[in-house]
Formats: sequence, structure tokens, C-alpha cells
Amino acid sequence: MHRHRNPRPKISKRPSPDNRRTALPAPELAPEPDGLDCLLYSLRDNLRRADAFVSTAERQIEENWHDNDDEDDLEEEFNTVLRHRMRIEYLVEAGKHAVRAALYTTEQIDAEIARKRGA
Repeated sequence: MHRHRNPRPKISKRPSPDNRRTALPAPELAPEPDGLDCLLYSLRDNLRRADAFVSTAERQIEENWHDNDDEDDLEEEFNTVLRHRMRIEYLVEAGKHAVRAALYTTEQIDAEIARKRGA
């Protein structure tokens, strides 16, 4: 009988008690984050996003929208301008959503502060 081309791997011996890993200590539970800290982080994040969208939209507006080539292809130039406008519309809309999220977060912060003052 011939040997297999791909023999089965040998199974290692079971570990003996002296070479087993010692049990790791249980991880410490992190304290619950304060609700106000999470809300402030969320507010900062939303404001940064809004700033990024607005800044990018400003750069897009300042960019040259037209190709300066000598081509007289009006349809291609129209499509370029249309894509550029749509990109700016998207950035403005995303900026609006980020500002609205920031406003909602400020309302939550106000409610959290009022709750803590009442307690």
C-alpha cells in the first residue's frame, strides 16, 4: 500500500497540568460614562462634521466650473456644471443634517443638566 500524498496532520498530545496557561484575571469593568460627557463628545463630533462639509462646499464653489479647453461641446460642459452643482448641494445638505444633529444634542445636554440640577 502506498502513502497518501497529503497525510493527515498528527494530533498533538493533550497539555499536562503543569504546562497549561494560568487563568488570566477577569478584566475590570469600566465605570459607566457620564451621560453629559457622551453628549458633549457627540456635539463636538457633529460640529466638526458640519464644519468639514461647509469648508468643502466653499472650496467647491471657488473652483473653476468650466473646462478651459477649446472644445465647443456644450452638452459636456453642461454636464460638468450640473455634477459640480449636485456635489455642492450634497455637501450643503449634509452640513444641514450635521447642524440639526448638533442642535438636537444641545437640547439633550440642556435636559441632562436640568435633570442633574433637580436631583
